[in-house]
Amino acid sequence: MEKQKWFAGVFGVIASVAVFLTLFTYGGAGLYSYAFGEEQFSEDRQIASADVSEMSVSEAESHVSDEADIWLNEAEISVRWFDERLPLDNNTVSVDEEAAVNEALQSENNNSGIVLHVHEDSLIEDAGRFTGLANFAERVNIEELTESLELELADMPANTQISVNEYMSLENEVLVRSERDRTLEGEASEWIRELEEVTIEADSVFSFHEMLNDHDISYVSGEDAAVLSSAVYETLVQSNFEIVERHIRYERYENVPLGYDAAISNNNQDLQAENVNDTAYTLRFETTSEGFAVELEGYDWPYTVDIDMDSEEQVDYDTRIRFDEQLPPGTEESLQDGRQGEFVRLTRSFSDESNEILREETISEDFYAPQHALEARSTEIMEETSDESEELPDEGSDIPGEEGSQPLPEEDGQPFDTDPGAEPGEPGDTGDTDDTNGTSDNGTFIPGEGTENETYDSGFGDETENGEMTPGSEKPDEWFDPNRQDGDTNISEEDPAGSGSNGFQPRENEAVETDERPLKGR
Repeated sequence: MEKQKWFAGVFGVIASVAVFLTLFTYGGAGLYSYAFGEEQFSEDRQIASADVSEMSVSEAESHVSDEADIWLNEAEISVRWFDERLPLDNNTVSVDEEAAVNEALQSENNNSGIVLHVHEDSLIEDAGRFTGLANFAERVNIEELTESLELELADMPANTQISVNEYMSLENEVLVRSERDRTLEGEASEWIRELEEVTIEADSVFSFHEMLNDHDISYVSGEDAAVLSSAVYETLVQSNFEIVERHIRYERYENVPLGYDAAISNNNQDLQAENVNDTAYTLRFETTSEGFAVELEGYDWPYTVDIDMDSEEQVDYDTRIRFDEQLPPGTEESLQDGRQGEFVRLTRSFSDESNEILREETISEDFYAPQHALEARSTEIMEETSDESEELPDEGSDIPGEEGSQPLPEEDGQPFDTDPGAEPGEPGDTGDTDDTNGTSDNGTFIPGEGTENETYDSGFGDETENGEMTPGSEKPDEWFDPNRQDGDTNISEEDPAGSGSNGFQPRENEAVETDERPLKGR
């Protein structure tokens, strides 16, 4: 009996110890808080990104303070003003960890935000660095801005950006307008009415193709489409939008202003521009009495945007000549008119209120190649009349015998022989030439008149097996280059280096015999 009592006593002691340990484990924190007046968080409790589960108030405050310091050093907190972005200094924001812990204790939610303060003086100093915002405190509602910023930062996000424009009294206005004095025709005639207005969101990229697709418009190439795309480009380039993609045509349409060409194709050519501002802008299309206009509407920028056409130049064209044996002797025919080429450099500058240039950039350098004039001339020259042969030369001509001619060049005091290998009285011998219009005693004609931009070829053909030259034997479709190099068709086998003035030089002491009257180049 005594033994049973002993076992019962031992069991009671063990049970009491177990109960004590259990109560101490789960109730000790509560007893401690009750005894010393410090509360403790339950499981799964968060203050912003700081986990304060089962922490006491003092432990939670210390942990929140450490996490806030890390966050402030790593987070990117900035304010926006149009296309400018300024990071805030760490001293602009301070965390109140005690207030954050107290609010978390009173909250029924497991997640609560941090409590912080944005110092207005530091914010005004930071934002005063914006272009055109020297009077920041007067133009911006500072109280609303700081409240919004504190709410944005309550969850300690890694990146925070807030727009100053939202706390200012700004109004939308038409900033740029581009007009075209051309009425669109065909399918393009409906584009202006269907487009009407297009919104370009903040920090988004505008695409001409996407604009048409969004309005169920099928792009049709042609001059009307080119005129419309050029008007859109001219409007965007006069803003602070960044041009992302833009192309020009090989030949500019007459109704497309120089410098504002914007080629669009159904394949891979598009017009794209990025709205670098923190607010949206609207493109408006409207019909005018003369044609149509494109406008850009939105908040005015804090600087002036100027466009300059720099280094605008006209590029002269050349006259390319083809010799055609099918044409009657002495005749020529215009195959294609020449057209001057164009070059222009487009620059854009940004100036502040005092007209000081903030930055300047080159937008584009457009070059349109000239279209060379093409002429066909006969391979035979008409024989000059005796009356023309008796005319005296005038000073200034490049061709002996022609009006305004200069005397033949001399070498060592003697007339320069244009063909050193010719015998006296043969073609090329200047000693027997007394005809002032360039025709020698034996009837050899010396051509050579040409304009400044004219490309001239003597007309010599291919060399036959016996060394004779056949004028006009070249192919009618062959084009002649005055700067011939080795391997060109007019260089003879006997003279591969092309030492002759036109790529052919007769063998020494050998006359050139042909069935037709030979031609001699300068």
